[in-house]
Amino acid sequence: MRSRSIVRWKSFWLGILVLVSLVWGWMSTRTEQAMLYCVANEWIYAAASGSGSVNIAIHPQAGMPFEWGFDRTPSLAEDLPWFAPAFENGWIWEGPKGAEGYVAVGYWVVVLGFVVLWGGFLMWRWRRVGKVMVDGAE
Repeated sequence: MRSRSIVRWKSFWLGILVLVSLVWGWMSTRTEQAMLYCVANEWIYAAASGSGSVNIAIHPQAGMPFEWGFDRTPSLAEDLPWFAPAFENGWIWEGPKGAEGYVAVGYWVVVLGFVVLWGGFLMWRWRRVGKVMVDGAE
């Protein structure tokens, strides 16, 4: 008895959907910047994408009430590289409440990481389903 083709698996098509979404996000970072932010306990926490990377940042901001939101602006940079640096991190400023820090991961690293994990999962499942089919046929 033969196992079903990989293109009939829900996990294959769900992975295709996620991969297309990731690539679309990567392409959109070349033309615009998007940021999701939250202000709490006099700190700004932000997750942003732009310039070909995904960024997470913290920033001290005294005197601001609790707030959260989403912001999207056109990218000011021109001729951005397709492949941003894989990893960046650092402390930008030493202030009275601490440091402003950020971590940035190149979008290509996120896409490549997903493809490796998804491909590994599909191979594992393919071998597992094939083994069940062989054992069940006996």
